[in-house]
Amino acid sequence: MDYYSDVKKDNLNIIEKDLFNFIFHPDRLVSGKYEQINFNIELYTEEIEFLKKMKNQLKMQVSNSVIEKILSKINKLNCKSIISLEKVNTPTITLNNLVFSAESPSQNNGSISETYQDADSNFLVKLISHNNKKKIFTFCKNKPVSENLRLVIHPSEKSYLIKNTSEQIDLSPDENVEGLSIITS
Repeated sequence: MDYYSDVKKDNLNIIEKDLFNFIFHPDRLVSGKYEQINFNIELYTEEIEFLKKMKNQLKMQVSNSVIEKILSKINKLNCKSIISLEKVNTPTITLNNLVFSAESPSQNNGSISETYQDADSNFLVKLISHNNKKKIFTFCKNKPVSENLRLVIHPSEKSYLIKNTSEQIDLSPDENVEGLSIITS
């Protein structure tokens, strides 16, 4: 009898982990398993080809944009809730030719003010565009700000940490804001 017929007879119960180690870590296989898999390679062709492709894919460089997309999806999965903010249309309030931007959307002297609010009125966000600058102010009715709130701008999906409501968030003048949401965690 030759060596290979003995290996075939031993039948060491090959499992998925053994096939994984055959491709990724042959040194971790129990004595005789490498030889058994190698001798009976036709039995495991599909699995081994899959694992070889996986190993080659793992060697490829992943772009930063792909990593950022994955991280953003992970962050969304780990969050407690996503609160959608809707644009509020309220009438303009003026007093002696003064426009109260905290009360209304307006276009006056190159300034634009937009108000966003959630359905439960727990969050109010003001977006004020003035002199080629955009600023966001966030107001929280019931939530402590130490709760790690993130404001997400749509459609860009850029997010900003809200450390406290006394600080404004500065946006680039060309930032397109079609919607807002707040992520609590």
